[in-house]
This record gives sequence, C-alpha cells and structure tokens, in this order.
Amino acid sequence: MFSVIVPTYNRPLTLQKLLESLELQTISKNEFEVIVVFATGDTSQSLLKSYKSSFTLIPLEIEDKEFSGTSASLKRNQGALIGRFPWLAFTDDDCITDANWLSHAKSEILKKNPAGIEGKTIVPQQDKKTFTAHGMSFLSLFGGYQTCNMFYDKEIFFKLGGFDKNLPFYLEDTDIAWCFLEAQHSLYPAENVIVTHPVPPPNTYRWIENAIRTRKIPYLAKKHPQMYKKTNFKALSKSTLFMGAVFLFVFLLSAISQSLTYALVGSGVYLALSSLYVFYILRRCHFKPSELLMMLLFFPLIPLISLFQLVRGNIEQRTFVF
Repeated sequence: MFSVIVPTYNRPLTLQKLLESLELQTISKNEFEVIVVFATGDTSQSLLKSYKSSFTLIPLEIEDKEFSGTSASLKRNQGALIGRFPWLAFTDDDCITDANWLSHAKSEILKKNPAGIEGKTIVPQQDKKTFTAHGMSFLSLFGGYQTCNMFYDKEIFFKLGGFDKNLPFYLEDTDIAWCFLEAQHSLYPAENVIVTHPVPPPNTYRWIENAIRTRKIPYLAKKHPQMYKKTNFKALSKSTLFMGAVFLFVFLLSAISQSLTYALVGSGVYLALSSLYVFYILRRCHFKPSELLMMLLFFPLIPLISLFQLVRGNIEQRTFVF
C-alpha cells in the first residue's frame, strides 16, 4: 500500500525515534516499506546498517555533490523511484508518526479515492514556549502541504515530474502540491492521519538560511502564477519590508547629503528599531541570554539579505514579485 519516503541529513538520534514510531504502526507490516535516503558520508549511515526493524527498511545511499547532501527533493525523488507500492507517504527524519498514521491514511484513501492526502501535524505544547515553537505553529494548519505528513498517488506524482530539482530544500512541498491542484487533482485534509513534529532547539542561523532562500520565491511565482495569486503568497513579511524601507531611506539620505552625521544617526535608528522588534517578538517567549544576543546581532541583516535575494531572484526569472 505505502512506500514511506524519509530523506535524512545527519540526524541519527531523531531518525531512530522516527523508526521506532514506525515499528508501532497498526497496519500490517506487509503493507508498507520504509525507504530512508541519505547522501554519501551521512552520519545516519551506521544507524541504518545496524537497525533491526520488524518492517521492510531500505537504506538508500545517493550522491548529492551539487547540494552537499542537503537536497531533500533529490532524496525524495530517488526514494520514490524504487518504491514498490502505489502510494508514497512522505515524512521527515525529525518527526514521530502516530501508531494509526498509515491505517487511517489507508481508510481515507479507500473512502475518498483522492490523488493525495494532507495529514495533521501536531507541534507539542511547551510550558515555556520558545520563539522556535511560535514559528512552527503554521505546521498544524491545513493548506501548507508540508511533506512531513503528505501522501501522494505514485503514478500521478511521476506524471507531474516529482519534486522540482530547482527547489532542493525550500518551497518544494508547496510546488508539488500546487502541481497536483493545477492538474485538477484532489488533495484531502485528514485530521486523523497524525504526525508529531517535536520542537527543535533554537537555531538563530536558520534566520540567515531562510533569508537566503528568498531567492527561490520568484521561481515559484513564475511557475505557478495563478496559485501564487490565489493563495495570496507573500514573498516578504511586513516587518522585513518596513525595515528594508528604513535602511534604504537612511542609505539614500546619507548618499544625497554626503553627511557622515546622517549616516551615523540613520544607522543608529535602524539598529534601534531592529532591537525593539527583537524584544517585541520575544516578549511572550522563553529564551536564553545567548539566544537574545544572537538575535540582536543577526536581525539587522535579515531584511537586507532577504531584499537582496528577492531582487536577485526576480532578475534571474525576469519577473517581479514582492
């Protein structure tokens, strides 16, 4: 029934928890297989060689020199290619599947005959909610089509080209879902098809990574102009646009006036606004002093990197989205 595809990247501890949760599936072990795809040199390789599973576990090693082993799209496509079942079940190596994850998905497929199913992703509640947990809240909403809990008909998946190699690790889940919807295929939400996504430790560097990835948004918009407009997709947040506008104003004022005083005062205002925004978004979050310091250091760069990457993407795609 299901080929469960799991791309992994140097996370053996969380991968083991995922595999242990898959041991508890109530569906017959003959009705699914688990294909874990990793790039050469991945630290999960030893776990996969030694893990004794009650289900069919297939470790698949691939070469990913172009993206240094980080392309989730490549891994998912390669895993799907060798899958022997008609349905592809996608989840991530830092998730935990509910015991009835596959059995409930099977019931939904038999009842509704869909082209795909979007399961329910649960982010555990924290006594002291971190900023990372706040940022992950969107995972629990339907309509995001996050591949930590998605099921696709294998035949249709490959007819539509699978995951786009030009979106190796960002927006690839949105892209494939929009391909299904544009081809008039149904994607049903399923409340009882559950995966839990634990909250990872804070990672301020992820801000920089996400800002750099903004470059890919014009590609998505050009490929799916109607869906981009229909979903009211926003390339930049209001805070990023505001801070970018402040920086450009300071820069232009300093350049026109050729005044060092204006430049220093403007820079001070920009940094002060950045700091105030950091304190604002952290006002209801639990955080360590080191995390606060890193956010204060990094946040002034985020709007600038995001704007630069978005302009770069627009130029490459010869389009205009903001």
